[in-house]
This record gives sequence, C-alpha cells and structure tokens, in this order.
Amino acid sequence: MACGWLRFFAASARARPAARTLRALGGGLRGGEARRAQQRLLPRWGRYHTHTKRHILPPPFFVRIKGFYCVDTHVAKPGVPMRILLVSGESSVARIARSLKSANDVSACICGVRSATNRSLQNSLDRIGVACWHSDSLTSDSLPRRMYEAEIDILISFRCPKILPESVLNAPKIGAFNLHTGPLPEYAGLNAPSWAIFNGEDYHGCTLHWMDPGIDTGNIVSASRIPISDSETGISLTGKCVEAGVNLIAELVSLIRRGEAIPTTPQDPSSRVYYSKAVPNSGVVDWSWDSAKIERFVRASYFHPFTSPWGTPAACVNGRIFGILSGRAIQVISGEPGTIAWRGENYLDIATGKGIMRILEVVTDGQPSTVEELGI
Repeated sequence: MACGWLRFFAASARARPAARTLRALGGGLRGGEARRAQQRLLPRWGRYHTHTKRHILPPPFFVRIKGFYCVDTHVAKPGVPMRILLVSGESSVARIARSLKSANDVSACICGVRSATNRSLQNSLDRIGVACWHSDSLTSDSLPRRMYEAEIDILISFRCPKILPESVLNAPKIGAFNLHTGPLPEYAGLNAPSWAIFNGEDYHGCTLHWMDPGIDTGNIVSASRIPISDSETGISLTGKCVEAGVNLIAELVSLIRRGEAIPTTPQDPSSRVYYSKAVPNSGVVDWSWDSAKIERFVRASYFHPFTSPWGTPAACVNGRIFGILSGRAIQVISGEPGTIAWRGENYLDIATGKGIMRILEVVTDGQPSTVEELGI
C-alpha cells in the first residue's frame, strides 16, 4: 500500500524515484506537472489522495507533504466489508450500527463512552456481529495503535461527550467524521435539537463533517434539512436526526466505495453559534415568558422514558415546586403571570406573560404524577 511503507523510503534505494516524486509534489507543483508526478507514483505505489488530508501510518510515523497527508485510497471493493469504528455515548448508536450492517454490508466496531458497559446494548451489538470496545479505551494511549492494527477505515463519532485526541483522529485509513445533530455552523455544541425547538425554528438539520481538534469546526461533508412540527419534542427531533444521519453515513460509504473525492466544504466562522451544557434560565420556568415559549421549553426538554439532558423544567405555583412533563399553550387573555387561571379535571391553567399554559403532566419528588396530586 502506498503510504504504509513511506517510512522506509530513506533506506530503500529502489524507492528513491518515488521519494523524489513526493518531494516534487511537496515542492508545490501544480496542474499538469503535479498530475504527471502523481502518474509516475501510481504504477508502483498506488493512487495518491489529497482530499482526505489524513494518513494511515501508526503514530508517530506521520508523513505530511506541504499541507496535506499522503494516504492510501483504500477504495472498498464490492462484497468486502468496510471497517468502521463508531464512537458514541448514546444507546442509539446500535441503530446506526444495524443500518450500516444491513444497508451497506459494513462491519463496524463500537466504542461506547457511557454505554459500552450496558449489557442490553452489548447484547444487541453481539447479535449483529459488532465488536464492543470498552469505553476506557478512549482515554488509553494505545487506542491509535489498536485502531491501526484493526485496520479501521473510518471513524464516525456520534454525540460523543469526550474530545478525541488528534492521534485518534489521525489513526483511521481514510479519516474521522462526526455526525452532528444540528446544522453547522449555526448550532454547534451540545443539545442542538432541544435548542432548535426552544428557539422556535421551523427547520433543523443534521451535519456530517470532518473531525479536527476543534469542536464541530471541521469541513462539512454533507447535511440534511429536517422540518420541525408544532408538537416536536427533544427525543422525537433527535430520532429524526439519527435517521437522517444514517443516510448521510451511507452516502459517505457509497462515495468512498466509488473512489470519489470526499467533500470538504469549509464552515463560515462568522455564522457560528456554540451551545454549551447550560439550560435556558437554569432549567426554571419563567412565568413572565409567553405561553408559546414555555411550551417550547417543555417540549425541548422531553426525552421520556430516557433521561433528558435538560432535566424537567421546574415551576413554582402557590409555593408548590414541581416539574412540568407536558403541556400546551393557549392564546387567550391571562391574568397575573404565575397565578392559577383555571383548575380542570385533568389539567391546570397557569397565567403567563402572554396567554395560558395548560399543564397536563407533572413530576413530583422525581416521579411522574397527575395534576390532582399537586394539591394546589
């Protein structure tokens, strides 16, 4: 393979013509000269990729040639599994693994951050023949070497709560990619689906991009556009992002199999907005908000039966503190924000800055309960 032996060029007299060709490429040849230099390299050393900007050499043997890395093309052949390492902290990564296995005949390795020790997840991966690497390997200095020995072609990160070191990003043969559940650069960072709902967006998106040392800053490979419904919740929009992301990954795999260049569209830094772990208003409902905003906050936080990254929005009425699990906004004339406008059989209407917030389900003492059990 082309680059796997580059570290031996200096000791190989037979390799000197190829080494001179590489130096010529690194010297800044352009146009026809560069193509002729590449052609001289092809017969003995394979194709020469510049679009991936990655290498396949095990650390610390990195060969960089004037701004880009020399890599083996590793164009997958039909029927030959591509080795993909999925890195994630979410159990939904099993859904991605199943789709890759069924849609593209892809062999995947999973490195779960929080979920690798989860028995049910590991069993589901075992059933589809996917190896489950322990989460401790993410912080191990031996991970790049292990990836090289496993001949990992591409790494795909999905909602990984850890920042992967550059040595890990450089280890795959073709490259490392992140599936971000939001449009970039407008929704970089954490919990993009929840923020999109809270901000009242009509559309959201999912982005597949190259990974670099920054957070969601790499060049974009592809993106999708997802409409947001009036009843959208955090978990439903995240699920739509996963479905769209599976298609983006499948398109990337197909692109690589065809031997085509992987897109590298730079992001516009002036449009970048980064969202941290912070929750709107520290997770507390502000009754001076209009009812539509409060409803969006409640829907954006809804991930039942899973744990919400935003928790359950906390509210206080008549000195009683509780969480709002579900509700809907009613655009009618209201009274003093935070006061009870009406008590129904299965609901409670609270006045807001504009309109009424009808509370349907609540959480007390960490457990779902009915509005009647609030006792207010």
